[in-house]
Amino acid sequence: MKRFAIFTAMALAAAGYAVAQVYPQRPITFVVPYTPGGSSDIMTRIVQEKLSVRLGQPVIIDNRPGATGNVGGAFVANAKPDGYTLLVQSTVIGMFPHVLPSMPYDPIKGFAMVGTIAESPTIIAVNAASKLRSMSDMVMAARQKPGGLNIGTGGAGSPAHLVAEQMAKLNGFKVTHIAYRGTAPAVNDLLAGTLDAVSVSIGAIQPQLMSGHARAIVIASPNRSALGPDVQTTKDAGFASMNGGVRYFLGAPAATPRPIIDRLSRELDLVLQDPAIAAALAKAGFEIVRSTPEQAQAMIQEQFDMWGPIVKELKISFE
Repeated sequence: MKRFAIFTAMALAAAGYAVAQVYPQRPITFVVPYTPGGSSDIMTRIVQEKLSVRLGQPVIIDNRPGATGNVGGAFVANAKPDGYTLLVQSTVIGMFPHVLPSMPYDPIKGFAMVGTIAESPTIIAVNAASKLRSMSDMVMAARQKPGGLNIGTGGAGSPAHLVAEQMAKLNGFKVTHIAYRGTAPAVNDLLAGTLDAVSVSIGAIQPQLMSGHARAIVIASPNRSALGPDVQTTKDAGFASMNGGVRYFLGAPAATPRPIIDRLSRELDLVLQDPAIAAALAKAGFEIVRSTPEQAQAMIQEQFDMWGPIVKELKISFE
């Protein structure tokens, strides 16, 4: 019996090695569950080419927006677990069960994590022509305007949405949340003057900040970010401290063979060590975060644990 167990283990290891050696044999699809031009889309396109080279096969980006990323999330969770359909999403997916109890997939157990890619802090930004220049200005304007400020985000239940709601509750003012199918259309409406502000990751609005078309008011983080060192935190501005950073991961359907996960994780990590990739991500508003598959999985669980009490306190639900 002992010899049989050893033989079985050796056979499985050999099979796994063989799988890793022949994978991939065709193009790989990265599903981005938001609109083109949004933060996750921008980040994915930066690593796309180098990953294609390392894997020896084209990496194709498939944008599938809708339901705060859950259209694309469900598509990947139910895809064949062969390593050819992967998801680029933020770890805040772990928060979704609190606001969408009847989701068509389990965001915590439904994926085999490959690893994290990068993070981008959430900020509140306004049109450069806006009279709002500080957190104090924003609070005062919100208290004077019926319904509060109109704040756009990339979707209901997104981390940026919760940041906006939590910021308003902690600091005694109101907001009217305007949900979009991704951050790109929200930023476009901000520039068009139809929104008072947006709550988005720095990566989603970095080009507009750099060009002077938008202005950052405050960053939802305990500490200032190297991506925007001059942007005050809520605590710096004299208000309640917050933490609403967005960290992105690459994941596969849950039953994907471990040798494939290991191959993808290894190649992703090597790409993230490339100085040119780091520079491109920083320019776009992202800081690299490397991890093992296990560490990425733990981050999703942390999001579930962190946002649960906040969602309950804010009484946010989308069902």
